[in-house]
This record gives sequence, C-alpha cells and structure tokens, in this order.
Amino acid sequence: MKKNDKNFEKNLIKRLTIICDDYKLISHGFSWLTHAVNFKDIPQSLTITCVYDTEQQLINANDNGNNQTLVNAIIREISELGITIKPRKNLVRFDSEEACDLSHNGNWQARLKVKLH
Repeated sequence: MKKNDKNFEKNLIKRLTIICDDYKLISHGFSWLTHAVNFKDIPQSLTITCVYDTEQQLINANDNGNNQTLVNAIIREISELGITIKPRKNLVRFDSEEACDLSHNGNWQARLKVKLH
C-alpha cells in the first residue's frame, strides 16, 4: 500500500467513524459500518456497508429516510477527501446482524464477500 493510500484510508476511517457515531444516536438500531476498497480504482471500488441490529430496524430506517440521509453524509465526507464518486447502487449497502446470523452464522467476513442486492 502506497503512502497516499494509507493517508486516504486513515482519513476515510476517521470520517466514517464520526458518521457512525452520529448515526447511532439518530437512527434506532444502527450499529456499525465498514468499508472495502481497491486502491487502484477507489471511485469505482469503494463500498460502505452499514449494519443495523435487526431487519425491522433497517426497514424502518429506509421508510423514515434515515438511510438516504446516511448515504448523503457518506458521499459528502468522501468528496471532502478529494475523491469524486458518482452515486451508484453498490456504493452504500445496508445489512443487519440478524440477516448475517441467519445466513452466515454471524460470520461477517464471509458475508461481506458476498455481493448483496
């Protein structure tokens, strides 16, 4: 990993941590988020996965607009890092602990490798 890549990732993690902490207070059941990126193609490969405790909490967050607000905040923070990302379907994915438990026995590493719809 190049020095620029390390700096980008460090700053991205810092900004995503702030968003995560904020959304834990705003959106009932929001638990954590993580990211994956190929540094050779950051704009097209960056994916943020946002996790709720239950499927119902995820549905509620979709219904009340919290998830769209979260997506907008993530895009804004990424753009402040100097990366232009066109909004795309798989940029921000939503999931739940409940779904991971049911389909992957709680193994997030395996679940995150699967492309979610």
